[in-house]
Amino acid sequence: MTTKSQNKVSHGTFWGRLKKTANYNDAYKENIKAAWVRKYSDEKTQSLNELYYMSRSDYFSMLDAMKKEAKTTVDRNDAQRKKLFSLIYHFCKYAGYKCDKEQAKKIACRACGVQQLNNAPEHKLIAVIKAFENNEADAWVSSVLKKVAEGEV
Repeated sequence: MTTKSQNKVSHGTFWGRLKKTANYNDAYKENIKAAWVRKYSDEKTQSLNELYYMSRSDYFSMLDAMKKEAKTTVDRNDAQRKKLFSLIYHFCKYAGYKCDKEQAKKIACRACGVQQLNNAPEHKLIAVIKAFENNEADAWVSSVLKKVAEGEV
């Protein structure tokens, strides 16, 4: 005879990886979970436990796919951060401001509305990069650079 605690499986790995996937939103985590489980159960269930007991190979395939997606998201965000940092740094040099790497990071953080650039969401990074590429950021960056020069940032 088995008890309930023996039948219960911890899905900590699933939830950890789910949080690292692209477009994760805590408000919709149950819907996102259901979508992943339906996909890997061939539309048979939305339950993690049911998928685990129906087909462990599908369950672990899902975890592997989530890991790959999370790595891709991290790599993509890293590339976006580097591109933004480079745009700001070179813009500052081109505009004639004395701007070191730390100041460029501060400007990038301020542009994305975060304390640390690593916490900037992908959509913010892309929006700021597009502003630079479309020459829409000149006035804003110039005003921030003046504040940086005065030590306010």
